[in-house]
Amino acid sequence: MQTITFTCEVITPMFLAGADGTTPELRPASIKGALRFWWRAMNGHLSTDDMRKLEGEIFGSTQQRSSVIIRIEQDLEKTSKESLLPHRGDSSTPCFPKSDESFIVKFSLTKIENDFTLESIKALFILTSILGGLGKRSRRGFGSFRITNINNQAYSEEQKIENVLPYMNALVVKNSANEDKFKIDMNRILLNGKSSYKDLGEFPYVTEIKIGTQVKTVSEIGNSTHKVMSSDAFLYKSTVGSGNPRFASPIYISILKDNLPIITTLKTVSHGDKKWSLQTDLKKQILKNEIL
Repeated sequence: MQTITFTCEVITPMFLAGADGTTPELRPASIKGALRFWWRAMNGHLSTDDMRKLEGEIFGSTQQRSSVIIRIEQDLEKTSKESLLPHRGDSSTPCFPKSDESFIVKFSLTKIENDFTLESIKALFILTSILGGLGKRSRRGFGSFRITNINNQAYSEEQKIENVLPYMNALVVKNSANEDKFKIDMNRILLNGKSSYKDLGEFPYVTEIKIGTQVKTVSEIGNSTHKVMSSDAFLYKSTVGSGNPRFASPIYISILKDNLPIITTLKTVSHGDKKWSLQTDLKKQILKNEIL
C-alpha cells in the first residue's frame, strides 16, 4: 500500500463539525468530499456515466470501496467561535481558528485505477489547498489551509497562477476524446483568463482563475458578497448562488497563506438567459487588481 502524508495549517476559520453537528471535528469524510469536488472540476470533459464510473473507482460508491484511504494522524485541538456571516457580526459558531497549530493527514492508495496514482493524490490535495477549503462557507474564504510539509519534507511552493497548471493537467483523465482540448483549454484559462469550451461537460469545471494583489479577510469577502447581493438579490440568487432554492455558487473564493484572495470560476448549469454581470461585480470587489 502506497502512502503520502501532509502537514497543514489553518489560514481562515474552519467550520467542521462531528456527530453532534456543533463540536468542531476534522473528519476524513470532509476531506474526501473536497477532493471529489476538485477532481470533478478538473474533468469536465467526461460524460456523466464516465464521471460516475471513474469517481466511484477512485473515491468509492455504493457499489465499490474507495481506492483512497484517508486518516487524520494529528487532529486540531484549538477551537473558538466566529461568525459565518461576518457582515452580520454574530460570532457564535464553533470552529477551528487560524493558528500555528498543525493537522496531519495521511493518504493511502490501495490500488491504481485509471492512472490515478500517489502523484495524483499529491496533485489533487495541493490543488485543493490552493483553490478550495474545508467546511462550511469554503466558497467564501472560510476553511482555507496551507500545506507546510509533505512526507516530513518542508513544502513552500510559491502560489502563483502558473504553478497551478501542472497540478490541473496531472488530474485530467487519460484516454479521453476531449483530453487534448481540455488541456489546451486549461492553458487558456491561465493565459487568457477564460475558457473557450463553454459547453464542454455536464459537471461544473474550471473556466477562470484569478489571484488578487490586496490582502483580504473573510469579513471583507463577506461584506463584498452582501453588497453585491443587495444590488440585485434575484439576479444574485440565480447566477452567483443561493441556499433557497439550492444553487451552489460557481464563484469559489479561497485565501492563500499571505492573505491574498484567489477566485476560481466554475462553469455550471445555465439558469435561463440571465446575465452573469454580478459574478464580475463580485470578483472586482474582491480582486481589485489581478496577478495574471
